[in-house]
Amino acid sequence: MNGKGMYALRIVIGGYLVYLGLSLLIQMMNEKPENMALMSAMAVIFIIVGAVYAVLTLRKVLQVRKEEKEAEEKEIENDHEEK
Repeated sequence: MNGKGMYALRIVIGGYLVYLGLSLLIQMMNEKPENMALMSAMAVIFIIVGAVYAVLTLRKVLQVRKEEKEAEEKEIENDHEEK
């Protein structure tokens, strides 16, 4: 899998962790089990880790796209200078 595909997969994984955390948190609020504090803490950790992972990966994708665009513009500029 190429780099762009891996970035997309990482964003999906981060989103899935957020989804799992939210689902777990909602389930804990509805059922109110004995270990609610522990399970709620784990849900919050899933949400935070997933969101941070997705956001950092998205920032990296945007940075890579910006660098590719700048390289393309320099290449076009160099082609015009040669002619």
